[in-house]
Amino acid sequence: MQRTYTYTVTATSPCTVNSTSEVVVSEQATPNAGTDGTLTICEGTTVTETQLFDELGGSPEPGGNWTPTMSGARNIHLYRCGNFAMYSR
Repeated sequence: MQRTYTYTVTATSPCTVNSTSEVVVSEQATPNAGTDGTLTICEGTTVTETQLFDELGGSPEPGGNWTPTMSGARNIHLYRCGNFAMYSR
């Protein structure tokens, strides 16, 4: 959806022409990181981003990132795609 807002400054004498400017506001869809999920793994197993993403509920959009980074991080990971969803194991 798009809407235009016009700002007008009325001319004062001796000027006769008003001055206007416009701002166009466009609506953008909110990013969707899905809903919380749970993944159970064996001790010592390295979790992959694909495994984490597959456990998110709803319809998460691709292109987000996981925090903390996947370099041996354990327990809680957040998938960020504008909105936030939490994954825990």
